[in-house]
Order: sequence, then structure tokens, then C-alpha cells
Amino acid sequence: MNTLEIGLLAGGLLMAMSATLVFIWGVRTGQFDNLEETKYQMFHEEDDDGAFTHRS
Repeated sequence: MNTLEIGLLAGGLLMAMSATLVFIWGVRTGQFDNLEETKYQMFHEEDDDGAFTHRS
């Protein structure tokens, strides 16, 4: 293997490990909880204090 192949392999492994760690962080911190709510955010309006309420 030449130097270029080793560098590409190391870079690929580094990116794969980074993506895995970011995914694990997202799962642990609850970033993937309640994915359905995102679709309905356009039907909510923001109050003066920054909180969102449902528009009726």
C-alpha cells in the first residue's frame, strides 16, 4: 500500500467514527425524540415570551 491509500483509509475510518459518535450523542441527548412534532410546528405561533402555542 502506498501513502495515498493509507491516508484515504485513515481519513475514511476517521469520518466513519465521527459520524458514529455524533449519532450516539444525538440518541443519548434526545435529539431524535418526538420527530412527528416537527411537521406540525408551522401550525404553532410564538408567544411574547418565546414559547410556542397551538393556534386555534
